[in-house]
Amino acid sequence: MSLSIQDAKGLIAEVKEREIALGRAPETWYTYENHVYGVANVARTIASKIKGTDEEQAYVNALLHDICKTEEKRVQRFHGILGYEKLIDRDEKVARAAIVHMFPWNKIPSFEKCSQMFFGN
Repeated sequence: MSLSIQDAKGLIAEVKEREIALGRAPETWYTYENHVYGVANVARTIASKIKGTDEEQAYVNALLHDICKTEEKRVQRFHGILGYEKLIDRDEKVARAAIVHMFPWNKIPSFEKCSQMFFGN
């Protein structure tokens, strides 16, 4: 299954609704939206320059890379892992984007660090 741009926007709207219900001030939400929509626009622009790259897939991947960022402190687990778990049954490519954006410059953390992120040990 593949998530569309509308699906992604719907997921972001659900997160916004939940966060506001949990007490987040609505006027602070723009920081999250500016980030994810900005990243998505950059990803689509880069994809447009690379022959054979799906611009819509790049946009959706980037739009949802931080879908669980707001949950991270509340549940004490890394948002990339939470996002992967949330998205894996909906779209494997988007789920992978959520988890791999945590590995800067392809430097994968130690097993112990990854284990902490996955399992909270």
